[in-house]
Amino acid sequence: MKLQLGCMNQRIDGFSNVDIVPGPNVDFIMDAKQLDFQTGSVEEIYASHILEHFQRTETQKALDEWSRVLVPGGILWLSVPSVEQLFKVYQKMGYWTEWLDRVMHGDQEAPVSFHYRSFTWPILQGLLHNAGFKSFIQVDSLKYDISDASKIVDSIFQISISLCVKAFK
Repeated sequence: MKLQLGCMNQRIDGFSNVDIVPGPNVDFIMDAKQLDFQTGSVEEIYASHILEHFQRTETQKALDEWSRVLVPGGILWLSVPSVEQLFKVYQKMGYWTEWLDRVMHGDQEAPVSFHYRSFTWPILQGLLHNAGFKSFIQVDSLKYDISDASKIVDSIFQISISLCVKAFK
């Protein structure tokens, strides 16, 4: 089994979609912090811009849960907003914009659209290590070519705002 968490109605061939919000392409309606799957039953997880939606105290629990359901050697494809990349855009612009604020903090138009956590590579490395991932590398983009938040770039400087990672359990 392969899972796409927080799918927002996008589909990756061969993946089952998990989202807390019902939708036409959602296969399992559940909280990604408490997956109702057996330990070691998932080969791959794709999680683009979902981890920041968990409160700070829940971030490690979510990664622990994702690690739990992955088979040994399983792969986590993860992307989150990169505070470092957002600051690069800010420095080039010279001022903070509404767009930067929405990317940093979520659009806050629904209870599930708040961002509670900021990420840098060292912070994410520590969280992945604590969740039991054996190795993890930064990648330019996630493996599957779908139009999701991991592909967001600012419209002026074309700077990607995502921190993308391939992690192995």
